[in-house]
Amino acid sequence: MLEQYGIRITQYIDIKDRRLNCRTPVIQPEDIPEPDRCFILPMVGKRGVRELIRPLLRARGFVEGVNCIFAA
Repeated sequence: MLEQYGIRITQYIDIKDRRLNCRTPVIQPEDIPEPDRCFILPMVGKRGVRELIRPLLRARGFVEGVNCIFAA
């Protein structure tokens, strides 16, 4: 769906070390690139998880609405 807008997902971020059935790599949160090198679209549905992710992204220099937008 995002590809029709020219957006390509290059990595997934997950706290669990896993492999997906696609060719897109999964990285750990500590391996997130710098904010000027990526855009993050956290898609979390579990209650309370956004409140855990926001401070981690802010500490790494991400600004919501600029280089990250929460979805789901």
